[in-house]
Amino acid sequence: PARMDSLFLGVLIAWANIQPIALNRKYLASAAVAGGLGFLVMLFSNRDMVDWWMSVVGYSVIAVFFAACFTLMVTAKRPLDGWPVKALAPIGLGAYSIYLFHMPILIAFVAYFGQSLTALGASTIFVFLVAWASWRWVERPAIELGHRVLKYGTRRGPLLGL
Repeated sequence: PARMDSLFLGVLIAWANIQPIALNRKYLASAAVAGGLGFLVMLFSNRDMVDWWMSVVGYSVIAVFFAACFTLMVTAKRPLDGWPVKALAPIGLGAYSIYLFHMPILIAFVAYFGQSLTALGASTIFVFLVAWASWRWVERPAIELGHRVLKYGTRRGPLLGL
């Protein structure tokens, strides 16, 4: 089984951004606020990560929150300016590693600290450290090797000069 709602939202956002339609920013902002509030309710509700509520509703609410925030950011009048892009670009670089390592790290921290905000906070920090290390010492050298061997593209990322 796979959760397709997040993937579908990503495809829908990509499609909407290339269509000659105007996205209503009020509705997007409302979806971001509602999703963010739902995210906070789930975060502090002490629900298990795999119970029915989280599996069926919770992850969809989180997907709506991030999809709405991302769409608001990229459809702004000057989307590549300001702190949101500078803050989110490094997370984008580490996104695959974050995806790969977040659950094993969270499970290990919950086993050690118990299901608590301490476990959540410590595991979040550790996931970002692992993602940074993976980018720095695995992904980036592999990408640079691919560029040298295959002789295409540029060595530097467009947003951060990485």
